[in-house]
Amino acid sequence: MLRAPPWVRLPLTLRWLRPDFHHELSPAPPLHMPIAFGPPPQPLEPKQLAASETDSKPQLDLGPKASCVLCARMLQDEEGPLCCPHPGCPLKAHIICLAEEFLREEPGQLLPLEGHCPSCKKSLLWGSLIGQCHVDAEEEEDLGLEEEHWTDLLET
Repeated sequence: MLRAPPWVRLPLTLRWLRPDFHHELSPAPPLHMPIAFGPPPQPLEPKQLAASETDSKPQLDLGPKASCVLCARMLQDEEGPLCCPHPGCPLKAHIICLAEEFLREEPGQLLPLEGHCPSCKKSLLWGSLIGQCHVDAEEEEDLGLEEEHWTDLLET
């Protein structure tokens, strides 16, 4: 199933929850699907993040002149631009622009698997980029607002 559409193009992680159930898969899963062991990691609570972790995280500069390196249009906070994870790489791009760039070699596809950063030319896995973008957005949201959740206000 993992080698059949649409699963073959999704950035899935295969996780063996118990070691005694583990066996080699034949055929092997696609190379972009990592294999993990044990229970899924628990997300960090905002209070568990050390001050050094939040201070060392590079801040995304989306000043008034920040623009996509691929289309040159303005980047908006809501759009969640993708940034290359390689140190020193200046890439900031709209998700759709980078997806189109990665899909130039595979014009019939909808979802990229991997590509090369247009700025630093290093290889990037699409699932890792999107996952990092999602994690960064959640951490920023959790750290920025400590308001009650709307479900806490419901009466039972």
